[in-house]
Amino acid sequence: MKAITSIIAPKKRRELAAVEFDDGGKAEVRVETIARFHLREGSEVTEARWQEVLRVDATERCRAQAWKLLSMRMRSRKELERGLRQRKYDAPVVEDVLGELEAKGYLDDRAFATQFARERAGRMQGIRRVERDLVARGIKREAAGEIARAATTPDHEEESARGALMKWNRRKKPEDPQKRAQAAASFLLRRGFDGDLVWKLMREFFKA
Repeated sequence: MKAITSIIAPKKRRELAAVEFDDGGKAEVRVETIARFHLREGSEVTEARWQEVLRVDATERCRAQAWKLLSMRMRSRKELERGLRQRKYDAPVVEDVLGELEAKGYLDDRAFATQFARERAGRMQGIRRVERDLVARGIKREAAGEIARAATTPDHEEESARGALMKWNRRKKPEDPQKRAQAAASFLLRRGFDGDLVWKLMREFFKA
């Protein structure tokens, strides 16, 4: 058993309060957590009870951070997990919050991947690039390929590649025609367009 000797709300972070104990221990917890557990100066708590306070407080903070990240844009489970872990939340706490968000439908990898693929297809990126980027965000490769292909059509893919090439061609100026064609092809391949489509455009634009 230990007793709380002081509870001080820092001026710069008003949502957190510094809790100090008679054994010299101290920690910062949310004001809401203090109220929830009816903590006050002079309160005595067991170590088990205090660990529960810290667990609940960490979960609430982690949940609030997850909502903040999701409010900025949709994220995959892996992206959100990475963002929370970078903010030093413990793995068990992060797993609990992610599981809760998934169960309530606020975290959906397939919905995220579908939206991501549609947006990228509209930014003149090829299917292979979209697939790679989805895999990097934690989407399984088979699903990533399926979703990337469903987000476009062969005609749209060619139109996107053509638009990307025309935009590149206006600003890149290698004088040697062969080097220019090679640079253009590398550019389109990096953007994830299919090799056959790239070479078709090279023949059309540069007579390669």
